[in-house]
Amino acid sequence: MEEQSDEEFTPSVKGPGMSKRPITQPTTVAGRKAAKHHKRKQVQRFSEEETRALIAWLDEGDNFDAFYHATRRTKSTEELSLHLMRELGTERSGMTLRNKLMDMRAKFLALARDERDKGYSLKTCEEYFPGYADFKSIMERRDNFTQSDLEPAKSSDEYEDDDDDEIVAEKPSFDVSHQSIETVDRPMKKQRRSTGLMPTSGPTPRRQDDYATRERERHEMERERHQLEMRRQQLEIERLEREAEVHELRLENEKARLEKEKSIRTLRDELIATLSDSTDNHVKLGLLNALK
Repeated sequence: MEEQSDEEFTPSVKGPGMSKRPITQPTTVAGRKAAKHHKRKQVQRFSEEETRALIAWLDEGDNFDAFYHATRRTKSTEELSLHLMRELGTERSGMTLRNKLMDMRAKFLALARDERDKGYSLKTCEEYFPGYADFKSIMERRDNFTQSDLEPAKSSDEYEDDDDDEIVAEKPSFDVSHQSIETVDRPMKKQRRSTGLMPTSGPTPRRQDDYATRERERHEMERERHQLEMRRQQLEIERLEREAEVHELRLENEKARLEKEKSIRTLRDELIATLSDSTDNHVKLGLLNALK
């Protein structure tokens, strides 16, 4: 069976006495689903420009919002971390990259919980990648990375085992031959090396400011929501009070009407009794008929 290339997907059908022939549009539900899945897999790939941009954001360590929006489609930070390790080949200057990735992973998981996206980001690395052990071993290395981000690592002959813990280079322990990202020969600025004067982990002032801003906005929204709820309750109380007043007025009107009818009946009965004592039968009958 012919292997289909990663760049182009051409589903095909095979009839009796016919060889496989490509068609432009899938004719079955399964074919359409396969084409859609393949297209989604293609979209989730990283280009060289995206890789360089992500590496630049990791070096800055401040622009987490841009990092998050650029990597939401990768479904997990483990996938992003492993991809960066494969692209870089080795880790740079001390534990800087590892600390940045772990810090961003924690923030990414918190955002995933907020968005109810636990199905992707809360899984373990083993469930996503069989080569997780290679990934962990790379994360624990201390390598020298001063050339282009996509340049291969130094050979094992250049390893040094000094007591002063020098930064050395090492090849990755897994095969990256299946990667299909093309390299471009253009100069890139050298990566900053850790001098030990500044901490390589923990939140930066800008991240702390962003967190404080988000917390302040959240408290402001909570206060506004509380005020709206109090206003709604006040309006409900006023509505109930108005309904009680209307009901009370109706009761008073009904009571006055009943008293008036009672007084009219009393006067009529008294008049009938008075006319009954009259001796003129013609006058008495006329008045009684008029009152009835």
